[in-house]
Amino acid sequence: MPRRRDRERGAVAVEFALVFAIVIVPLVFGGLELAMRTFARQEAQQLSREALRYAVLHPLDTAGIEAIANGRSSGGLPSGSVVVDCLDGDGSASQAQTTKACTAASVDKDRIRVTVSVPSPLIWLPFHAPTVSASASAVIVGSPS
Repeated sequence: MPRRRDRERGAVAVEFALVFAIVIVPLVFGGLELAMRTFARQEAQQLSREALRYAVLHPLDTAGIEAIANGRSSGGLPSGSVVVDCLDGDGSASQAQTTKACTAASVDKDRIRVTVSVPSPLIWLPFHAPTVSASASAVIVGSPS
């Protein structure tokens, strides 16, 4: 008659495989996913700030603003990833944030906003790349003409 130990042989290996596949692997991939999203968010914030520094002095040069953001990105940005808006007023809470043409913007009164979208590919679904966006805004210093 077989002993109880012989019947349970290999049970620990099966339990480990189940726990590993159900608990450990998703935790590792989730951590990597969070790290990649955090990096993409940080990159979008940094690129929007860098482009804004140029945009404050040159609000009409959208090609130059996009070139600054593209040149500093780690992997290049797809077209349409950089959006430049001019905002009416100083951006205080009492004023509505309405957009206007940058050619009609007033120096030291209106604001310019640069929004950058960075693709953030998923580890488990590499062909689908959602984007992470960040924007920065400041008062226009340079002449809009």
